[in-house]
Amino acid sequence: MHAAKLLAVSPSTRILLMSAYPMSEVAASGRAFISKPFSVQSLNDKVRQVLEQIAPFSRPARPS
Repeated sequence: MHAAKLLAVSPSTRILLMSAYPMSEVAASGRAFISKPFSVQSLNDKVRQVLEQIAPFSRPARPS
């Protein structure tokens, strides 16, 4: 599914784009991006970075 369509349905979904092409088009979109080839460690780091970003519509914490 195209990222824009996914975000239309679920705006808080975090998306990490990857490509072997230059990131100029992706950089303009402001989306997280990783360039191929990448190591397992750099993928892990980038996924962690994306997941730790504050979601625009985060759910409130559950009461304890």
